[in-house]
Parts: sequence; C-alpha cells; structure tokens
Amino acid sequence: MSGHSNSAGAGTPGSDPATDRPRRHSRSTDAEQAILDATERLLADTSLHELSVAQIIASAGISRATFYFYFGSKFAVLTALVDRAIGEILQVSQQSLERARGLPTELALRQRIQASARIWEANRPVLQATVENWNAIAELRSVWLRALGRLTDGLASEIDRERATGRAPGGPDSRSLAATLVWTTERCLYVSGLGLGDALDGEANVVDALTRIWLGAMYGAGDHVAAA
Repeated sequence: MSGHSNSAGAGTPGSDPATDRPRRHSRSTDAEQAILDATERLLADTSLHELSVAQIIASAGISRATFYFYFGSKFAVLTALVDRAIGEILQVSQQSLERARGLPTELALRQRIQASARIWEANRPVLQATVENWNAIAELRSVWLRALGRLTDGLASEIDRERATGRAPGGPDSRSLAATLVWTTERCLYVSGLGLGDALDGEANVVDALTRIWLGAMYGAGDHVAAA
C-alpha cells in the first residue's frame, strides 16, 4: 500500500489529516449530503491522491467555506463515507446471524458473504480508496482498523460459540482465525472490483469461493455440517 501526500487543500485550515478531528456526520443538511455524494461520484474516476477539495466543491455546488464547515479535508469526507459503508456491513452481519437459525450452515454463511459483497460493490469507489490509503492516513487508518476489528470480534465470538456447542471442531485461536477470514475477504473483494478480467472479476464472482473458505476454516473440510 502506497502513501499519499495531502496535496489537495494545502495551506487551508483543517486540511491536514494529522490535525483533523472526527465529528459525527448526520447528513441532515443538503450541503453535507452534496459533499458526500460529490466525493463518491468523483472517486469512481479519480484516485484519492489526485482528487482535490476544489473538485469536490465544484461538483457539489457549494462554497469553500461551506465545505470546511462540515469537513476538515477530503480525507475526512472519505472517512465519513467509509463509516457509512462499514455500518451497513456490520448491520447485515448481525441480521444474517439472527436469520441463520434453522438454516444449513453453508447457506447461512453464503447469504452473509453475499450481502457483504453487494454492499462492497455498491460502495466500490469508497472502499477501494480506503483499502489503498488507510495505512497512510491516520484518521482513515483508525476508522478502518476499528471497523475490521469489530467484524473480527464478532466472528471470533461466533467461532467460540460454535466450538462450545460441538458444531465446530477446535483449531487455531478463534480471534486469529477470525482476523484471517476478515482480512482475506477484504482483499478478495477489493481485487475483484478492479476489473482485472481474471477469475476474481466482480464481487459476486468470489462469493462461492469465500463461502467455501469460511466453511472449511470454521467447520473443517467436510460437507457434513448440520443445520443450525
């Protein structure tokens, strides 16, 4: 992952990601929503490194003062966008767990991964920009690691419960296994959206393979897993 300098908005108060302070974005005003929508549109064709605050302002149809009233930098806008996408993934993960009772385990896992893949595809420019830049931007790094940490904690708890009931065999430390599955899924979904034209072309095309990876890692290689 490559680092990127903050060339956009240089010299403008609040434009340094190191001094940005996260704030809760309610999207309660047209101006704030316009900034978020414009940034998401622009990221579809422009890398975060090349994207400028001036481009966002022009696309959103707002003033520079209005932009900086809501956001300290383009990085803060991306952080708000990725926070929304991750919230959707966390929500669908919880809903999938609640619906999983009574379903065959493979089907329940597939539905969860499929729902996450759909959210990733719908938010592809935002999540790709995040994967490519989180390790170089402090605020983004914090949000991304916290989000994936929450996914890891939830999955580790699920693995522990399945092992305690005897449905899943013992194995590696549950949190280590969960983290491996979460980060593997992140990487596969990212690569599948790059349009490389190979077997990972498109998020929907990795759902079956990821399901088998999760199933094998959590329950063993056999196809004998019973209904929940």
